[in-house]
Amino acid sequence: MRRILELITAKARQLGRGLIKDPGIKVIALLFAIILWSSAMTEANPMTVVTLRDMPVAYRGMDALNNMRELAISGDPESYLPTVDVRLQVPRNEYLQVSRGDITLYVDLANVNEDGLHTLRIDYVKTRASIQGVTLTPAAIESVPVETMGKRAIPVKPVVVGVADTNYWYGPARVSPTIVQITGPTTTVSSVDSVAVYLDVTGVTSTIDRSASFVLLDAQGNEIDAAGLNFSTPNPVVSMQILPTKTLPVDTSLALSGEVDTDYTLVGVTSYPLQVKVAGEQHLLDALTSVQLAPVDITGLKQDRTLSTNLRLPEGVSLVDSAPVLLSIRVDPKLDTKVLDNLPVEVTGLGQGRRVRGDLPRVDVQITLPVFLRSELNAGRLQLYVDASGLGAGTHTLDVICQADADLLATNVLVMPATVGIQIE
Repeated sequence: MRRILELITAKARQLGRGLIKDPGIKVIALLFAIILWSSAMTEANPMTVVTLRDMPVAYRGMDALNNMRELAISGDPESYLPTVDVRLQVPRNEYLQVSRGDITLYVDLANVNEDGLHTLRIDYVKTRASIQGVTLTPAAIESVPVETMGKRAIPVKPVVVGVADTNYWYGPARVSPTIVQITGPTTTVSSVDSVAVYLDVTGVTSTIDRSASFVLLDAQGNEIDAAGLNFSTPNPVVSMQILPTKTLPVDTSLALSGEVDTDYTLVGVTSYPLQVKVAGEQHLLDALTSVQLAPVDITGLKQDRTLSTNLRLPEGVSLVDSAPVLLSIRVDPKLDTKVLDNLPVEVTGLGQGRRVRGDLPRVDVQITLPVFLRSELNAGRLQLYVDASGLGAGTHTLDVICQADADLLATNVLVMPATVGIQIE
């Protein structure tokens, strides 16, 4: 080739001596020189083939497809994108300079205007001007399903998982937003039964307030791939207050107000439970040695009572167990001792044909009963007797039995003397 160029150049010089003054010949000579130069350069720097394998492909026009034409690619759009082998040509002196960034592959969705199966051509944009002869394998994506867009607003539920530390109180989990709007392929959107945000508390001992992710579940509780779906709020925020706890005794010393009835005595006060677990910031818990109860009014109380009451907790401290605190109040009636004297004694149980000679001695009775019943006590409310059952004739010493009416609530009865002698005939 070099020899041919030398011969052509020599011939041109011979022609030029005779035609140098002709303008048309000058133009032709210039064009001829350009062609000769280009041919020489091509011979010196020929085009070389480069193959870029497994090149990624991206979509263009997805927003317009979804928002303007209200269409969507079924399932995960990315799953339909293949990797492409790109064959191209560049001048040999640029061979080592070619990189994957010199060409960008894309699928333009501008012509997708209806649902159904579509064949999408793969196009490219080159950023290196010298690239020529581009061949793509594959050159298109076959059978890409397109369907109408669906839209639903679904409540969001926080779900707590993991193992909580028993030394800490974990408040209710909260999530924002509480409702999320999901937009995407109708078949996918309609399969969503609920939206959850999971919060793992394992090893967590401080308040949580952080971004999370939506988890879509079907009616069977199976997770649904969220690829291809859009959320009105991309990242929910989940929060939970976590505080240290402390177990404290319940102090009942200030739990009562007022006085019981004058005929009664306060016996005791007991709380159930005897101790409670509270939660709060550590410095607040450190200042507590017990928990007080809200006072309960016992003015005029005449019987035992069990009442529900509240704890008096400092601001910033709360009860861990929400069960009510019960206060058991016990009262006993005040007692009075009264003596009835010179009371007759009867004889019971005498055998047939038997009788007692003479009159039985009289006795005194000392009885203890509630103050409010002392006015009810009289001889007629007592039964005094000796039991002669099975006894024969002769002199016998018998215990005097005293029975008071049950409604007198007698707690102690003393007969004086406790025994009497009788003679049976």
